[in-house]
Amino acid sequence: MDWVTPVISGSAGVIGASVGLFSNLISSYSQRKWNERERLQSVMESKFMVYNQVLDLNGREPILEPGKGRGWRADLYLRHVRPVLFKNYHLLGAKVRMQVRTIDTHLQRKRWGLLTEEDDPDSLEYMYYLKLIELIEQEYQSFT
Repeated sequence: MDWVTPVISGSAGVIGASVGLFSNLISSYSQRKWNERERLQSVMESKFMVYNQVLDLNGREPILEPGKGRGWRADLYLRHVRPVLFKNYHLLGAKVRMQVRTIDTHLQRKRWGLLTEEDDPDSLEYMYYLKLIELIEQEYQSFT
């Protein structure tokens, strides 16, 4: 019976250490999950702040003027909307980023004189911009 006491004492120590290690692992995992959730929440809030600014500018500035001239004011888009989008470009949804790049590419091709005869630059840009606003509004719908 002399060997029973050290075995019980040793077993109790090993069990206690195992329980402590297991609870520490669970606590660490929970903390990592919590931190990741907070980070994602912060990113979402920042992304929707950008979208709010774009929609606000869209409502305040006459970027689109249907029935007036060509209906598209690229100068106002470049001066007001584009800087807001590119300041936080990394936060934008993938479809929104692609649409911004589509508008930029088309504006560059127009500036460089690379548009074909079939391209109607202003009406295309008008539609590209409408699609951008639509994609932003879809992000709100998918969020709620």
